[in-house]
Amino acid sequence: MTVSTGILAPGSMSLVTTIDERFQSFDIALPETDAAASAPGAPASRPAPASRTGARRPPRASSRRPPSASAGIANELADRRFRSLVRALSPMVLQVSGPSAARVYVPRHDEFPPRPPQGFDAVLPRELQPPVLDFAESIGADLETMQTPPIGDAGLESAEELLDPIAYVDRLGALARSGVSIAAHHALATHDAPMQASLIDERDHSPRPAYWAALLWRRLMGTAVLDSGLHTIDRLHIYAHALRGLPEGVAALIVNTSPTITRRLAVPIDCVRYTLRADASEGGALRLNGRLLSVSSEGSLPRLTGLPTRRGPLTFTPRSITFLACPDARQAPSST
Repeated sequence: MTVSTGILAPGSMSLVTTIDERFQSFDIALPETDAAASAPGAPASRPAPASRTGARRPPRASSRRPPSASAGIANELADRRFRSLVRALSPMVLQVSGPSAARVYVPRHDEFPPRPPQGFDAVLPRELQPPVLDFAESIGADLETMQTPPIGDAGLESAEELLDPIAYVDRLGALARSGVSIAAHHALATHDAPMQASLIDERDHSPRPAYWAALLWRRLMGTAVLDSGLHTIDRLHIYAHALRGLPEGVAALIVNTSPTITRRLAVPIDCVRYTLRADASEGGALRLNGRLLSVSSEGSLPRLTGLPTRRGPLTFTPRSITFLACPDARQAPSST
């Protein structure tokens, strides 16, 4: 079933707000033993604290690990393939956290505070400081400090939502439009087996499906958030930003969450189309414009090639994510 929905007019979109260049940020999840070790007197567990925007973060599953956990985290952060995948999503802010310590302070190389600074729950253990600092530097990330702008939680509460690229990118679009400057996903990779909720599989450092949606967001969606004029129409969610690197261009994100209905939009200008859909025969792996996405053994990413699309009616199949890059929309907001 195909339903005509309306007209998407990139050339007439107005500026709504701007977001931080590091909008899509992430978290390094530490085991409870590591996160709590440097917080003398901290209780073994407590209710999940609020983020700096006031929203409660969903509680993580228990992640008590053996004493070798710190070595395992250090090895993961040093992995070449893992670093290559994360670097492609930078710049970003890296948070460090644990199940009972929502904000872990990362001291710099010559700093070892006896207690967490104001606003933090714990201090990163000394043995993890070098690998965490080196990882952040190697991928071009900023570690969260007391001066970091307020960080909004991504707000996805279940493993299914966190792993679903549609839920992931739809949430990013909604947060940006609501004025959240930086949004933190729970984890780049995690060893918490009950959750398995991360962008990168910790077993072989392969991208999970939501990673590809995150990567296209990073490459196409600029910091100027625009009014798409359509927003949400019966499970079709539409977002728009300035096209990254081209302030006169527009990047539109069309998320069809319906499992059965194909939507049709009229687009009056030429664009380049990037459509992501899951392939059931490949265990849910994503295809970009019909081509299966994968990385090399060392983490080299494939070319994410868009499909030039002429102006006119475009269809959006059920359970699909489509980015439209419109470089000639002539939209010129104050930020890209």
